[in-house]
Amino acid sequence: MRTFNGLLLIILISGIFLGALYFQEDFPEVKISKIEKKETIEKDSSSEMKINPVSEKKSNISLSSDILEQSDTLLIKVNSEEKPKANLGSKYIGFARIGDYWFGFLGISVSMEPGTYDLNINDDIEKIKVIEKDFPITELIVTDELEEQGHTVSAIMERIVNENAMIKQVLNIYTDTAYFNDVFGYPLKKNIVVGKYGSIRKSGDSVVQHLGVDLDADMNTRVYAVNNGKIAFAKELLNYGRTIIIDHGLGIYSLYLHLETFKVLEGDMIEKGEVIALSGNTGYSIAPHLHFSIKLNRSSVDPLKFIETVIQ
Repeated sequence: MRTFNGLLLIILISGIFLGALYFQEDFPEVKISKIEKKETIEKDSSSEMKINPVSEKKSNISLSSDILEQSDTLLIKVNSEEKPKANLGSKYIGFARIGDYWFGFLGISVSMEPGTYDLNINDDIEKIKVIEKDFPITELIVTDELEEQGHTVSAIMERIVNENAMIKQVLNIYTDTAYFNDVFGYPLKKNIVVGKYGSIRKSGDSVVQHLGVDLDADMNTRVYAVNNGKIAFAKELLNYGRTIIIDHGLGIYSLYLHLETFKVLEGDMIEKGEVIALSGNTGYSIAPHLHFSIKLNRSSVDPLKFIETVIQ
């Protein structure tokens, strides 16, 4: 094996997503008034999936890393004629053929217990170490304007349960084939982070975790599909606003929240880079922005680190 460097919010006490999607076991995510630090990532058009090897055991198997933090993505690259079989405990890992290699994707959940795990690839056992990640704690903000619109903390907490249940039904569907044959791209031309992934937001006894990133986007900014897939969900929700979910296959879903205008319909097959929506300020949102998240087999992962893992 070689090692190389390189897709809602969790309801903690009574959870929600503040302008994003907040989920448990990592299901569904919020716009924040303070921008801690802006990070700009240009949209990448590269079509080559690269892996930088760090150590070697078997020449036909490579891992993005064998030490991962909670919310990281593990990318597995296998050079073989037959489709690999792999699992981490009860988690099945699907593989997509891209170029000359098979690529498998495993999400390290934000709630996964730190420790050492056995990764089984074609009956070869590799050790994977998961370490705890510290997430910043911030205030869960509800402005007077939002309260006038009915977005009180108690109302948000009640709605989140119903909305998360709807989204969970979508994410529970596993497509055993990949709709994509290329690496994942970014949802905006310029991706400026204004709300970090994993931040824990508190208001009194209510605590939620932000399981996505908030990206700076003026009203009606074009939002792009990060890869080929099928539109599994396109509806307006009270908390998350107009929301699109794309099924990319192999348990990989991308989610886009607080949209202004849909450019696609449920059931549409779309291609990477296609405009799927215009950004907005719908639902429980403090200002215009795009909430973007990735789910891997129902596990929430840092979406930007997911993209970086497969293109670096």
